Amino acid sequence: MAKRPNICDYHDVYEAEVTDTFCDPIFNKRNIIAEGDSWFTIGGQSLQYPWFTNILYTLRFSEEVLILNLAEPGDTIKHISSMPRDQSFKFAIEEHTTTPWDAIILSAGGNDLIDKARTLIKNRLERQGDIIRKPADYCKQIEVNNFLQNIENHYRRLATIRGNHAIPIVLHTYDYPTPRDAPARFFGVGLLGPWLYPCMKNAEIPKTDWQALSDYLFDQLAVRLLSLENGANPIANFHVVDTRHLLTRAALDSTGESGDWMNEIHPNKNGYKKIAHKIEQKLKMINAIH
Repeated sequence: MAKRPNICDYHDVYEAEVTDTFCDPIFNKRNIIAEGDSWFTIGGQSLQYPWFTNILYTLRFSEEVLILNLAEPGDTIKHISSMPRDQSFKFAIEEHTTTPWDAIILSAGGNDLIDKARTLIKNRLERQGDIIRKPADYCKQIEVNNFLQNIENHYRRLATIRGNHAIPIVLHTYDYPTPRDAPARFFGVGLLGPWLYPCMKNAEIPKTDWQALSDYLFDQLAVRLLSLENGANPIANFHVVDTRHLLTRAALDSTGESGDWMNEIHPNKNGYKKIAHKIEQKLKMINAIH
């Protein structure tokens, strides 16, 4: 029977005076570290049950699996790979002799892109005299290339912190969000966002090109992540799950849940299930789980 993993935070595994059995690596068949963003934590709030979900909650395995979840909403690969943010990750990795980690799964890079989008896209004045034939023509290509190189550098640094190349790293690309006025409703925080929608409006991008431009940027991120596995200088034991073209898109003018999306940049439960299934398949393929 398929089982949901035991998802525990750093305190539960390492700092609690009494560790619950399901958070103790000894009592689990497999042990995984998860690090990343809101796709591994709380992806948004709905007015109907269930009010939150994420990729980790929708994973299903045939054996007992502990996931040490170090992810934080809004986190970036830049932040995750920096000091002192990586100390809990580094400590957990160094405990490999007592906690044999079977895999590291990552969800990062999407927030880096969203945070940087407004500096990657030319505004109306910067486009004066330009002939726009394709989505790339809306972008500052030097800035895009610098951004992608920084993403690669941050991932390589995180892989270095891993130290033990025997521990596989598995990450996912991001499917295509629709730039739209659909903020995320976070429990205890209220509304956050939207993110892409104001970028498009402030840069005065024709609405008919919003989706193509957003897709172009997320494709550039995905291609760079995939190159870290299959490119000229691959990272050892590094596996990228391509989740593009997997989710049903949200309608451009929608302001709430639409397609497989809860809000502008977070999938709903059905969307997360689709992504989780592909991650499960990859983990089985590399024998990180059975």
